Parts: sequence; C-alpha cells; structure tokens
Amino acid sequence: TADNVAAKESAPTDVSTLSVARSPIPEIVTANGELFAEELAVITTKVPGRVIKLNVDLGSVVKAGDILAELEKADYEFRVQQTQALVDQIRARLGILNTPSDDVVPTNVAVVKEADAALREARFILETTSRLAKDGVVSRIEYEKANVRAQGVEARYQAALAEVTQLRAQLSERRAQLALARQQLEDATIHAPFSGAITRRQAGPGEFLPVNAPVVTLVRQNPLRVRLGVPERQAARVRQGQTIEIRLEGVADRAAHANPVLR
Repeated sequence: TADNVAAKESAPTDVSTLSVARSPIPEIVTANGELFAEELAVITTKVPGRVIKLNVDLGSVVKAGDILAELEKADYEFRVQQTQALVDQIRARLGILNTPSDDVVPTNVAVVKEADAALREARFILETTSRLAKDGVVSRIEYEKANVRAQGVEARYQAALAEVTQLRAQLSERRAQLALARQQLEDATIHAPFSGAITRRQAGPGEFLPVNAPVVTLVRQNPLRVRLGVPERQAARVRQGQTIEIRLEGVADRAAHANPVLR
C-alpha cells in the first residue's frame, strides 16, 4: 500500500564512514632472478693417494670439520717414521736424545769434549816442552814435535765445533721434513671446510687421485643469495636498504623478505 511504501522510504539507512588521510602509495618493481649459494667450493686433494673411504654422497649434509674422504695413509705413515728416525739419529749424535729441547751447547757435546781434552793435553805438553827446551833438557826437535802436535789437536777441536754446527743445521732440516711428513699424513684425511650440502661427487672408493684432484662439491645452504635483473628504466627506483619480497616458483603462499645489496 501507499502507507507501507512511505514507511520504507522514511526508514534510516546504515552507512559507513572513513576519515580521510594521506598515505604513500608504494612503488613496486617486479623482477625475475635466481637463488644461489653464498659459498661453493670444489674440495680437492692436497696429496696424491687412493681413496679408501668416501663418507658422503650426493645430497649429504655435513658440518664444518666432518671427514669427507680418506686416502691410503701407509706411505705417509712410513715417511713420518723414517723422518723421525733421522731426527733421533742426529739428536743422539748431539747427546740430546733424551731431552725435550733441541737446544745444544757445543762444549757439552761428546765429540767437542773429547777434542777439548786432547787440546788441553797438547797445550800442557807444549808449555812443558818449551820450558825444558829453554833449560836445555830436551832438544829443539822435541819442542817442534810438541808444537806441531798442538796445532793438529787445535784443528781437530775446531773441526769438532764445525761438526756440531753442521749437525744442528741438519737437525733443523730434518725437523722441517718431519713437519711436512706429518702434514701430508694429516692431509690424507679430507675435511669439510664449512657446513653445507654435497651437490656433486667427483671421486669414488678405490680411485687413485693426483694432487688437486676434485673429490666433492660443497655448497653452503644458509644463507642463500638472490640475484635479480632489474630493468634499466626502473633501476633508479631501487635504493639501498629497501625491503624486497621474494616469492619462489612452485612454492605457494611462501615469501621471504630481505634487504637488497646494490652492486
């Protein structure tokens, strides 16, 4: 009826209101890119040898210091023993085999002590013969013999000192060779330089590897980096410190936020 229509038209209508405010409209720059690992390393051998154990495979996750592979160690162990024996031999000649230090006092070495005793004896005989020759008790010939003998013993004493110096130099050389042999033995065990995952295996058990031969490829999984190609006309809109949103293809409803690094 007309009354009902009039009643409906006069009924209040619910409305919603908003306060007007200014807000910035974000500029969105869309770019495609790719994720890549922060660190990638091809782990190689430092010494040659046959692989006797490979502890990882494609996809293995490792921590820094984990053993990735081991080479045959027998030859390196024999080299360490051989070099250690040469060190002990020289230390025995210097009289310091049972001491912890390689410090040597030349006058305490047996060969020098023996030469020093002979030298003091020769000098005593020379002094005595000289006095007796002056008194006419012994002949001039006996004095000359004592003098020549003293000179010979003096030369042997200097030779003994030189021998000790040479032995000390040889000991330093043998010590360096021993350190190198031990390092090579340690390098026969290949460790992971950082935590990550194995993405490639280039060697297998039983394979002989030369120096610098690749064994596995290791990548650091966290953090990951993203490389984006921004169109030239939009490059000026990108600033240091801006937040970017990364969406992975094939992964629904997942996004990561990061701060760009401009290069």
